[in-house]
Amino acid sequence: MTIPLSDISRLYEGDAPVITTIDSHTEGEMTRLIVNGLPPVPGASMTEKLIRFKTDHDGIRHLLTREPRGSRQVLAALVTEPVTSDAAFGLIYMDARRYPFLCGHATIGAVTTLFRTGTLALTEGDNRVGIDTPSGRMTALAHVRNGRLTSVSIQWCPRLFLPWISRSGWTILDPSPWTWCVPADFSPWSTHSRSICHPRWKTKKKTGGSGHETH
Repeated sequence: MTIPLSDISRLYEGDAPVITTIDSHTEGEMTRLIVNGLPPVPGASMTEKLIRFKTDHDGIRHLLTREPRGSRQVLAALVTEPVTSDAAFGLIYMDARRYPFLCGHATIGAVTTLFRTGTLALTEGDNRVGIDTPSGRMTALAHVRNGRLTSVSIQWCPRLFLPWISRSGWTILDPSPWTWCVPADFSPWSTHSRSICHPRWKTKKKTGGSGHETH
């Protein structure tokens, strides 16, 4: 029996919902973008959306990032509705162990995937794309030439200095060159994971079969 490739739903039998993901790589770093199959995640902020997803759908993280379907190399990201007026979309990041507040290669991969699938509209030349994340608002610079996306760079969200907490008391984190990147409503006593962010632009550009990365 021949099953048309345009109707992959015929490959599946069962009552559980079908979750649609698109895998990509950014200079070899994998992103598994969740684009369909889950209900909208409620929340007035990305932190609220993250907490709600973690409470209601943590099994999805296990399903997509752990063996046999995933591995330690898989970073998944869920596309959500934005929470700021001029953002294009939001992202919730997850891997086999935790929920990072931010991931640079997954953000670059998401912009590329959404453009190539026709979900994200970009014009010829430079495009600034607003992206809401649990760490805050990010901006991606996407360059389109002759209708093709040639490069994507991202600017990290504003940084907050968070002190280390040790048994001997408070020790201030050295602010150079790396700092904790956390959302404005983050509490140091919460159990959320924290991501390290670099203050400069991160660029990953593909040129034919090879590429380069600058920091």
